[in-house]
Amino acid sequence: MTLSKHEFTQEGLEGITRGHWQKHCPKYWAMLVKDGLAQERVQHAAEVTLDIMEGMLERGYTLSMAWETMREEYILLREEMTPEEKEAEEAAAWSIGYQVQVELQQEKAEEEARADAELDARPPLTGAG
Repeated sequence: MTLSKHEFTQEGLEGITRGHWQKHCPKYWAMLVKDGLAQERVQHAAEVTLDIMEGMLERGYTLSMAWETMREEYILLREEMTPEEKEAEEAAAWSIGYQVQVELQQEKAEEEARADAELDARPPLTGAG
């Protein structure tokens, strides 16, 4: 998404936020509207994004770099998933977590085997006394 400089205003970012949330996060948007928080949250997202981007510009970022870095933090929120997509993502996360756990257990077993082998390879202690 390429924006013109006039869109990097409070009002411009509020419009982008509102439109994105209505289209891509309809459940979240409906909850905000129901609770009377929609405008407050839209304003907050735009304010925080502008504040952080301003700091980035002061540190030498270009406007484009600052926008690309910050846009998904508060404004262009991730699209809501269908229950099937959410279930698939959770299953993948569990699968990856399980895989990492198995690998860690294998590494630990290999380390223990190496330590045992080192102990077995040491010459026996001669009796003292």
